[in-house]
Amino acid sequence: MRHSPGFSPGSSGFIVKHCHNSIVPLLGLVVVFALANHANICYNKTIMERSQEAFPGLTPEQIAMYAAATKSLRNQAARHANLGRFKLIERPDDYYQDFREVYYPPVNEPSLEIIASTCRRILGEDGLGYSNFDTLVDVFYSNAKAIQQAKDIMESGGRIMLITSHRELVDVAMVMAAAQYAIGSTDIVKRTRLFVGPITKELEIVGRSAIEALQNSGGVIVSLPDTDSTEEQIASGEIDRSIKEVTNTAVKDIFEDQIINDEISLVATAPSGSTDQETNNIITMRPVSRGTDVLARRYFDALWPAAVVMSDKQLVFEVGDILILSKGETLHDVMENKLAPMYQRISGKNVVYQRPKK
Repeated sequence: MRHSPGFSPGSSGFIVKHCHNSIVPLLGLVVVFALANHANICYNKTIMERSQEAFPGLTPEQIAMYAAATKSLRNQAARHANLGRFKLIERPDDYYQDFREVYYPPVNEPSLEIIASTCRRILGEDGLGYSNFDTLVDVFYSNAKAIQQAKDIMESGGRIMLITSHRELVDVAMVMAAAQYAIGSTDIVKRTRLFVGPITKELEIVGRSAIEALQNSGGVIVSLPDTDSTEEQIASGEIDRSIKEVTNTAVKDIFEDQIINDEISLVATAPSGSTDQETNNIITMRPVSRGTDVLARRYFDALWPAAVVMSDKQLVFEVGDILILSKGETLHDVMENKLAPMYQRISGKNVVYQRPKK
């Protein structure tokens, strides 16, 4: 199995520790973060005061920059809320995201039944949700060889990256939860990580924050993906480039620290960080960034592709075999030669993986 290289964790000063004793009313989280001594944060203080205590050193200019970026992200979140399923979390006037807060650990005692019931509620409370989540689980069960391979790899200390297509905000999390349920191990749940974007912090689902709901299924890592959308927001001045750098440096430190400490077995992600685009009956899967490709090849022993088409009217799903990357093979090859054909079969549409420009 792959061994972790000799990193020097925390070099950027953004390692985030957590505590389990405070309640965050903003997101309904059962976990908040502090840099020193797992300190509790008093939540009757202003957002600015809380942020300065948890992550000291923000200047008024940085706070203004964070507030502007938060406004842009909340506008995006509002568009998702308008589509149904999600609600926009109400915030006080002085609220802003502290983009150094990037990790939300899993609940202490995960339950596969709570994971399943949450997913069923998310997918629909009219009975269809039960059918849909069971469909996902049954498809995993149907590939018994892959399930056993996954167990063998993770139980022997290896790591798997579960990679999916991505059209809806919840689809990656639903596939991840179904995989956990099929594998049947709460220890794997504790050792699962899910990458999400910062708009997730602004959304509520099934009566609680989306982050809190996701924590039932593992640790949640919030990053600013290296996508065209992010670059457009930077170019327009909505998000300062330094915010992306701060966030992703913190993510890198957190992730490498957990790799070194052998805390991760399964990571679920949409590798491009963007939703797939459909034009004229052609679905385009956006490019995987170089960083994500390096991440997959450096830290993971296997990839597990899964394609899903999810809407209020249907759920179609296919899970592939466990893949061990050969020498010279990249995540781009898997996206193009494995995931795209799976996606095309279940969607009935032409699917193209857009490789990055040289």
